[in-house]
Amino acid sequence: MLRKDIEKIISLYQAGNKKVKRTQQVDQLFENESVGVLSGGYWILSDQDLNRLIDSASKAVGSDARLGFDFTQTRASIAQTASNEKLSSENVFASSVLLARATDHVLPVQSIYPLHTPHNTFFGCDISQIDFGSDNRFILVENGEVMKCWAGALLPPNWCDATLIYRGHGSNLVNVSRALNQVTSSNMAGFFDFDLAGIFMVNDSGCGYILVPSNLEALVFPDFYTKYNKTDTFHSQNSVYANRINTLKSGLRKLAIFISQHKLAITQEHLVTHKIQLCAVPV
Repeated sequence: MLRKDIEKIISLYQAGNKKVKRTQQVDQLFENESVGVLSGGYWILSDQDLNRLIDSASKAVGSDARLGFDFTQTRASIAQTASNEKLSSENVFASSVLLARATDHVLPVQSIYPLHTPHNTFFGCDISQIDFGSDNRFILVENGEVMKCWAGALLPPNWCDATLIYRGHGSNLVNVSRALNQVTSSNMAGFFDFDLAGIFMVNDSGCGYILVPSNLEALVFPDFYTKYNKTDTFHSQNSVYANRINTLKSGLRKLAIFISQHKLAITQEHLVTHKIQLCAVPV
């Protein structure tokens, strides 16, 4: 039985819904389970029909579906009770947090062996395995692509030994954000696109520093600006953020004003690829 069918059955049972509008999914499900009577554009179910459906759903998930079922579990967790581990709604790597660190520094993860990330590699692990202790510093990275080419970033000297951590996406984004609440702001720097959206994301991230080009004027040199600045992106973001710049923390507000004055939107990929030296600016 498909996840969407089990979800439908649980929803119908918990609501006690005995009159169900016809859809392609419902037609196929009820016909397969031999329940219900058609009446115009609806299926009419009896108590016996609802019980038959919920029993089928319970068999599929390996537990009493009358109590609901957590489809956000990992495939491995679902495999403990159900025959179909793919009932999980989570991406296989959804719970993996991506880390990278200069080769001569060990990753801050729980392991009996020292773990390293050679250039052009990153390490994925469950967030519970990461040591967010007081001595560890992290660079929060916006773009997953940068986690593949992190070694090309010209980090500030005093941040070269920090651990880069991908901020994630979807449910993982929330998990990473919560975990980083354990880290003091002075031990966190944000490395995001140099545009208004990036500035506001860092503002909300809890980072004490932001990594930006050490020479901002180099971004507006004609040779670089005309080739790599995404003016359309700036205008799109400006319509969203222009009236909110005064709400930014002081260090970020100055950067946002510079971005606005020069209509800038420079991605992390361009900062890394074109070897733009970065500096850490207090937020």
